[in-house]
Amino acid sequence: MKVVRAAVNRHGGALSSSVGCAAGQWTAREGLCLRLFDGSGRTGIGEASPLPGHSPDSLEDALVFLRRAAELIVDTSVENMEGVPLIKELQRRMAGEADSRSGRFALETAVLDLQGQQADVPLWQILGGCGCFKTIGVNALVDWRDGGNRIESFLNAGIRAFKVKVGIPRTTIEEEMTSLRKLRNRLGDDVEIRLDANGVFQIGEAMMRMHQYAQIKPAFIEEPVKGRALSGLERTPVSLAADESLADESCAEGLLACGNMSVFVLKPALLGGLLAARHLARAAQRSGKDVVITHMYEGPIALRACTHLAFSLERPPLACGLLHHPGLDVWPPVEGAPVTHAGLRQVPRCVGLGVDADAFAEACGWMD
Repeated sequence: MKVVRAAVNRHGGALSSSVGCAAGQWTAREGLCLRLFDGSGRTGIGEASPLPGHSPDSLEDALVFLRRAAELIVDTSVENMEGVPLIKELQRRMAGEADSRSGRFALETAVLDLQGQQADVPLWQILGGCGCFKTIGVNALVDWRDGGNRIESFLNAGIRAFKVKVGIPRTTIEEEMTSLRKLRNRLGDDVEIRLDANGVFQIGEAMMRMHQYAQIKPAFIEEPVKGRALSGLERTPVSLAADESLADESCAEGLLACGNMSVFVLKPALLGGLLAARHLARAAQRSGKDVVITHMYEGPIALRACTHLAFSLERPPLACGLLHHPGLDVWPPVEGAPVTHAGLRQVPRCVGLGVDADAFAEACGWMD
């Protein structure tokens, strides 16, 4: 079945509450959707929502990439050419003229969504998942300055892993530790606390802080330092996780061989799509590391794609960042979202991505 038409649409708005980290704050989100239409009335959909100041590409980069991809894919067969070779062929033809990591994420999602619909199977199966696990845990992002009500609601929902940003500007380690101790006392020893520094520390300060953070027994700390400096952290009192540094392929390769690195936190839009993220996830798991799949405050299409990625892996990831977040509020809700119950995300039972792309487009106000 051929792709008979393609459309790229832009959408965005102000967030209901700001989101951010030590690297910056965001009060609005904007993104793009690619839709691919075949001759039988099916529509595949993907999303590109690069995070300003954080993503390696911009929204304009993604727009140029997706418009060119839309031109090339029309009249191309998706049914007779598997999604993976088709995507690689399109990227080869665009080499040197347009590229965007978030654009690749959107293209792969739309193509694999359409292929899944045509094959009547979920996207995670098209990616290579065998359905060997049916649930994965989810984690909740909390501010160490938050009151207890929000944390209580997460606990009541069954969440057993909490992520906390550290190294926030204009705060001291003493302030952090006071709140982190209160959080640990509130949660008890059976609930995970994960720390994320977004690479703001130098090696000396990172080591000093980790010795103090160790008092609250965190599961791990993400990116206490940036890039290759992560490999230089030895015998740390807290387990290490890599996140943004994995966007550098050579750095990621080195961290795969780093025995001091315990966890890879993977964001498809940062890594260049579902295929690149899954390849790195499999390599990490095979090298004895754990994996977390998460997002970049994107919309519901990207979050759904991340969920399928998590369920395509060879073994269950750690609790993933797949809960509702403020970035979703810019977009219309997606019907039939994967169920989260008792702190677990259920395997998607759908065809393709599981999104009614036409209803979603109508809700966004895109007139074809």
